Amino acid sequence: MPESFPILISVAAEDAGKRLDQFLATRLDSVSRARVQEMIAEGKALVNDFPAKASLKLRGGERISVLGEAQRAPLKAIAEKIPLDIVYEDEDLAVINKPAGMMVHAGARATDDARYRGTLIGVSYLATFAASVTSGRIGGLYETLSPKQREDICFAWDYQDPKRGLLRTRVANNWEITKQMIKSDFYTNDQRAIIRGIFEGIISPEWHERIDKQLGDDSGGYGTHNSIAIFGTPGSDKSEFVMTGRHMTIRCDGNSADHVPCDRRSSERIR
Repeated sequence: MPESFPILISVAAEDAGKRLDQFLATRLDSVSRARVQEMIAEGKALVNDFPAKASLKLRGGERISVLGEAQRAPLKAIAEKIPLDIVYEDEDLAVINKPAGMMVHAGARATDDARYRGTLIGVSYLATFAASVTSGRIGGLYETLSPKQREDICFAWDYQDPKRGLLRTRVANNWEITKQMIKSDFYTNDQRAIIRGIFEGIISPEWHERIDKQLGDDSGGYGTHNSIAIFGTPGSDKSEFVMTGRHMTIRCDGNSADHVPCDRRSSERIR
């Protein structure tokens, strides 16, 4: 595609009967018919100074003005939990036996958030993302906790609450997994900042504002009636971070397969 616009093209008599998108695909270098159709849909290709449909049949003699390239939203990997056959894995490398039919990355015709759904990139993003959050921010928070704080919010992996059962798997509409609220004096300012970082790390960025608004409407804002718990030892095979509140239960799992099932959008489960 040339760097300067507009591009002016005259339709010759021998091109009569061709579709507009078909004609432009043959006249614009290195531009696919699919991209031409996007350009036409955005009004970037005018016929006799008017917008037209890709299916328009040319008659010959028309003047076509190409005003610019189609503007496409950037691709964005969406984390998904899909079983994989991992042949080898260490801190720097993963070898995956890719199933037949699974795309490695999104194709040019995929649209919006679905562009990476079901791809190897999306699954790998989840694995990298979950490991980073669990080993990094949660481990950092754990290291800052005093013995008294650990006594109140840290539990053994298989801890059974006398009334609520296996605590790390519980989900309810309005509940507090521990008594200490995030905004209370129980936590230091630095610890509250780490917890907020964990919260933002396990929620897709486009949801931050909406969830904050919902928390404001329901319970006075983020942290006012939200509590957390850590199960197991961060960085080990059995570890889990849980945040609860009104209409919210968020979990970030460690590496063990023995966890609560994850939501397909990321490594948390939201109910």
